[in-house]
Amino acid sequence: RERLGIVTFAALTGFPILAEAAGQLRFTGAGISQGVDVIESFDTFLRSSHFTRDNRPDLIFQLGGAPTSMAFDRYVRGSTPKRIVIAPNGWPDPDSSAARVVSGEPGEVLGRVARSMATG
Repeated sequence: RERLGIVTFAALTGFPILAEAAGQLRFTGAGISQGVDVIESFDTFLRSSHFTRDNRPDLIFQLGGAPTSMAFDRYVRGSTPKRIVIAPNGWPDPDSSAARVVSGEPGEVLGRVARSMATG
């Protein structure tokens, strides 16, 4: 159920999912049937200066705790996108750089947003 809300949101928005090693979406095939890009080895291209120069996001949804990827951390800091953090507990934004922190299960929160988007 957790995955379904995330995948549905990604399918509606076209956002790719960058799945960290500890993430629940890695190696599951989640999203394939809905055409969602689930990128499991994103550190490689986030280390490329060509990629990071040409791909600057405006908005990032961080689901759960702070990412462990150093390349992702540098990418976010270098492109200064608006970042919304959705996590069930704790303080998943240790440097207080997120535009908004939402307390809740990421799949449930994004599932509600997706349902709202689908109904208009």
